[in-house]
Amino acid sequence: MILLKGEKRMKISVLIPTYNCSQYIDEAIKSVLNQTFQDFEIIVVDDGSTDNTKDVVKKYDRVKYIYQEHKGIPATRNRLLTEAKGDFIAFLDSDDYYTPDKLEKQLKYLEEHPKAFFVKGKRFNFSTIDKSNMNEAQIDLVEKGGHIGISAALYRKEFFDKYGNFNEKCINGEWNELFSRICNMGVDTNNYLEDIVYYRRIHDKNISVRSALTQKDNYSLIAEGIRSFRKLNKLKREKGQN
Repeated sequence: MILLKGEKRMKISVLIPTYNCSQYIDEAIKSVLNQTFQDFEIIVVDDGSTDNTKDVVKKYDRVKYIYQEHKGIPATRNRLLTEAKGDFIAFLDSDDYYTPDKLEKQLKYLEEHPKAFFVKGKRFNFSTIDKSNMNEAQIDLVEKGGHIGISAALYRKEFFDKYGNFNEKCINGEWNELFSRICNMGVDTNNYLEDIVYYRRIHDKNISVRSALTQKDNYSLIAEGIRSFRKLNKLKREKGQN
């Protein structure tokens, strides 16, 4: 993102992709506004919502709201990255929310570890659905509350500048694809906090719950990315030998 004359660079850009999530996004935004660290901007990209998401978001003067035609979650995350003015990037899905000191703790870690591109924390999965009405996938996700997700990390902006954005071929699981890609590029992924830094809501519209087929498709993309990376490395080695 190129800053125009008079524009202020923020310390952190909090990026919220959303699609028909008006019933939850208010809580997500409030969890950012109530952070113990306050040098941030909030950007919401609405990926073609047909509910009243815009009305909910527009209540907050501090939030930059952008509407686009429906393109899917990876493309929406990439659009958010192009709008970000911060030195650090934090994602938050619009049906989830941060713990109050999420940004403060993770920024402190990155300032103390200047070679780390990002720092991860833990998530806590929860649901307001009665367990008797939950399917197996939902129950499984609630029971895996300590796992890491995209919203559990704080990233340096240069991480995306150097290693690329999200693969827009992914229907979901774009973080898994990116993570696999950077692991094969030798990026240190072992920077993490033991703290829970955000709460992930499990409900009947979670993309990851709805389709096992899309997960299979994403594993194919991950494998394709790994093969491409290895092929590129082989060509580089052969060039160096000639």
